[in-house]
Amino acid sequence: MGSAADNDAFLLSFSTIGQRPALAGSHAAVFCRVLARLHRRLDFRLYAFVVLPDRARLIVATSDGTPDSAERLAQRLRSRLGRELEWRTRWPGPVLRDAAGVVPVGGGRTLLRRVDFLHRLPVLMGLVGEPSEWRWSSYRGWRGLGRPPVPVDRPPLPTGVQSPARAFSG
Repeated sequence: MGSAADNDAFLLSFSTIGQRPALAGSHAAVFCRVLARLHRRLDFRLYAFVVLPDRARLIVATSDGTPDSAERLAQRLRSRLGRELEWRTRWPGPVLRDAAGVVPVGGGRTLLRRVDFLHRLPVLMGLVGEPSEWRWSSYRGWRGLGRPPVPVDRPPLPTGVQSPARAFSG
C-alpha cells in the first residue's frame, strides 16, 4: 500500500437490523473469522475493530484511500457475514443494515484517539468494566497483551509517539 493511504483511514460502522443482538457470543466469532479472511485476501489495512452485540466498528485504510473503496469493503463484509451466519447458524435473513457509515478518520493522533474510543465502547455500553475484558476487539493487540481475534496492522505513528500503548496515555 502506498503512503497516501496511510493517512486516509476510515471508520466503518455497522448496525444490526432492528438493533437485535445478532453479533453476540458465537456470532461475534463468525464476524471475526469473516473479517480475518477478507483481511488476508483483500488489499486493505485493518487498524482497529470492535464487535458488540448489535454493532461493529472498524478503522481501515484502503489501497487507494477513497471512500468508495471503503464502502465496497463494507458491502463485501456484510454480504459474507450474512451468508456465513445463514450457513453456520441458520440465522433467518440479513444481519447488518445495508447502509454502513463510512467516515474519514485521517491519521496521526486523530487516528489514535479514534482507536482509543473504539476500544472503550464495550465499557461505555456497560458490557465490561475495562477494555481488556472485552474479547471481540483489537485492544489486546494494541496493548501488547496477546493476540486479538483478528490480526491488526500498525498505523504510522505521529512524531514523538513510540508505541500505540503510549499513544493513549498522553
